[in-house]
Amino acid sequence: MTKNNPEQNEKAKKDKAKIKKEQWLKKLEKSLLLLEKSDRDDIINSYSEKINIELAEGSQINDILESLEPVSTISENVYQEFNIDTNSVKNDEKSTAEKIWKNTWVTFLNIFTMILGVFLPMMLALTFLLAIIGILVAFIPFIVFAFINYDFIKVLPLVMTGVGGIPLLAIVLWFMTVGCYRLGIISTNGLFASYDSQRRVSRIAIPFKRRAKIALLISAALLTGVGGGGAIWTFSGENSIGGAMIADKYFYQTSTALDLSDQQITSDHHLSYSNFQIEGLPSNNGLNKDISDNRLVGNEPIQNIVVNFSHSWRESNIGNLAIELLEFNMGKPVFKISLDYYNWTLAIVSLGSPLLEIKIN
Repeated sequence: MTKNNPEQNEKAKKDKAKIKKEQWLKKLEKSLLLLEKSDRDDIINSYSEKINIELAEGSQINDILESLEPVSTISENVYQEFNIDTNSVKNDEKSTAEKIWKNTWVTFLNIFTMILGVFLPMMLALTFLLAIIGILVAFIPFIVFAFINYDFIKVLPLVMTGVGGIPLLAIVLWFMTVGCYRLGIISTNGLFASYDSQRRVSRIAIPFKRRAKIALLISAALLTGVGGGGAIWTFSGENSIGGAMIADKYFYQTSTALDLSDQQITSDHHLSYSNFQIEGLPSNNGLNKDISDNRLVGNEPIQNIVVNFSHSWRESNIGNLAIELLEFNMGKPVFKISLDYYNWTLAIVSLGSPLLEIKIN
């Protein structure tokens, strides 16, 4: 059994007291952070010296610390002595935090608006340019071919819609581009202001006189009337080109028939599209086909075949419709349906799909 060395016990006791004293002094120092460093150091040194004296006199560290006032009381008394309002400091800290938070949102909002103010005008300007190019390159030929392919009174409302709508779109995009550009300038300056910066971005003056702006607005109003009136006229009733497309109605029909009553042509099944060859018809315009075999049974003799070609184009663009019996393929009749004339302009501008009806009686 070993005996404890009295000197070691004394040293351990002093080390323990020193650790507790430093912990208490650090706590006090933390509570006095609002003081100037020199004033804070003076107070800490004063309490450190006081504790050291009592330790030298043989007092226990726990007894010494318990005899002192609580750290919160000491700091409160010190702040009163130095005339420091701790509530005001807390409010200032809260105000600073709120300002930082507010500036963060202001920054985010301004950056987002700056993006809209920079990239959106570029996109709108590009769209504006493409709209102008579209008028010159695409719409003028469209008008020419539309009047060639359709009756004047039928296609006029559609042309009015384009003539009024496309320039109106260009004018609207112009004003949107200018507005977004100004929005970008305001947002950029707002971003500087949110950080108390005196820097500002100057707006480039767009040379646009007041009279020209008024004339542009008057033109926009007139174009709205022309385009809106044309759009209404285009879809007003089944006799309009738009209304006819919606109602699946056609303005003209070309018909032909093939009499087969004296040939006793039969088939062991009802006829289908495979029995017909179609030539010269506008299949590239999405030709709709409808075949109906009205015989009760497939081997009943065919009396006649009636073919109707329905469309909305100008009648002069379509030639005569014909049907003929070509041959028998493996006991099945093969017929040919053809147009002797089909205007090539219909392949460029065409609205809706024509209908080919085949009726087998």
